[in-house]
Amino acid sequence: MLNSKKQIFILEKPITQTEFADLLQAPFALKFHPASEHEHTFFDTFDWRLYAADRVLERFHNTFHMSNHKSGELVEKWTWRRKQLPKFSWELPANSMRDVLAPILEERALMPVVHSIRRITPIEVKNEDAKTVVRMQWHDYRMKDQPADVHLLEISSVRGYDKEFALLEQSLQDLNTVESANAALFVLAENTGRKSLDYSSKLNLHLKKEMTLAEACHQIFKRLFTVMQQNQAGMRDDVDTEFLHDYRVAIRRTRSALSQIKGVFPQEIRKHHQTQFSFLGKMTNRLRDLDVYLLAEDTYRNMVPGWMRDGLAGLFTYLKTERDKELKEFLIQLDKPETQNLLQSWQSFIEKMKADPASAGKDASENVASLSQSLIFKAYKKVKKNGAAIQPETPDAAVHALRIDCKKLRYLMEFFESLYPEHEIKYLIKQLKKLQDNLGDFNDLAVQQDTLRTFIERHIQAGEKNQLGQAVAIGGLIAALHDRQITVRAEFQKTFATFASEKNVALFKNLFQKEKTQKDSV
Repeated sequence: MLNSKKQIFILEKPITQTEFADLLQAPFALKFHPASEHEHTFFDTFDWRLYAADRVLERFHNTFHMSNHKSGELVEKWTWRRKQLPKFSWELPANSMRDVLAPILEERALMPVVHSIRRITPIEVKNEDAKTVVRMQWHDYRMKDQPADVHLLEISSVRGYDKEFALLEQSLQDLNTVESANAALFVLAENTGRKSLDYSSKLNLHLKKEMTLAEACHQIFKRLFTVMQQNQAGMRDDVDTEFLHDYRVAIRRTRSALSQIKGVFPQEIRKHHQTQFSFLGKMTNRLRDLDVYLLAEDTYRNMVPGWMRDGLAGLFTYLKTERDKELKEFLIQLDKPETQNLLQSWQSFIEKMKADPASAGKDASENVASLSQSLIFKAYKKVKKNGAAIQPETPDAAVHALRIDCKKLRYLMEFFESLYPEHEIKYLIKQLKKLQDNLGDFNDLAVQQDTLRTFIERHIQAGEKNQLGQAVAIGGLIAALHDRQITVRAEFQKTFATFASEKNVALFKNLFQKEKTQKDSV
């Protein structure tokens, strides 16, 4: 049997069911059935990952329904009768829903976007022969603290009556309706102050080539500060670890811009704010490290033989306790007057920087397109030179330094991305990210081994029999991490060779090397 067609309409203006029936023209007659009422909730992540994947997740009658937000087609559904709702994909039983959600959500938590009381009135649409030709549902959504309900109509075709379905569609389009499959989520969200894709950790800047450096930097710094503000509530409520991660990245990007775009501010002002953001970043370091370790718990357990895994329990109990303490300490630091004054001072500074001559550096009025080329190409040459110098016998410190160089280059390319052809610069950023992944993995593995060695030194007493299993397990994990680090280091040469390929070198030169220096070698 063919799937029925479905369409959803939002009534733009308040209207009663009786008024609606009067507005519909013949040959339609409506038969209303008794209404039912239930709680209804739409879910997504803070950064709208389900929406970005063309999915809508809603819960009613103890059942989660996932559908395609463009077609309205049901993708998956599953029953959940527990009082405590699932927050992360790994809290779901091993079923098809977890398989669908896990790659979309990753570390992000499901959050209620809109909660309402939904009243559904089934309606049969009859023709002149009193036969049901279309099925309709009238949905009333009532939300707390909202002055008016939202009314939605869902129509479904009946086999053999496609013409009647099309005619009803046209009649509804002629009324004050908005046609959109699964539009309810987005209309309801706007009523509560949310808007689809109203948050992204990406910069999404729209710089223009004729801008001055000061004008461009104003947009960059303003956008980064907005991201910091948007993540504060989620950090405080400890919704998921990505709030802190995005907050940290915004801080690092701000520090990097202050460090690399030197001419936009006078040196004294620039160094002052660099110091302030260094302080902010350090506040988050240990909390983020603990988050990373705890997120990798299953990975760590799978890196040691089965008989060792119970010995890791004490380690993760300790890490969870430390994480709880560190979160409390971080929030105390965040709420201190000096921290809040720092944030308010920076916000005031970026709001007035365009109009305040005292904040202008020697390059503030220069053209951003030209200066961005110089900055990016200089950073690229440093990465290429230092990367080419790394050989198998090169000390690890040089590898770690290259990781920082790559991060600086990546940030510059993302700051000024909108000034360059989209396809080319996105391709180069993707190539750079592959190199960064290799360098980042190498660094993480080194840090993780150091952390575990420190844990053994501080918390495991020699000769204590009850700690022997723990010591053996952690030692096994350190060995596994070391083996992986050796493998990652061995992969560097091939990864860097790909990044420094002739094609990529030519593209970097074409985008960022100024004509007057075209003869210069890289």
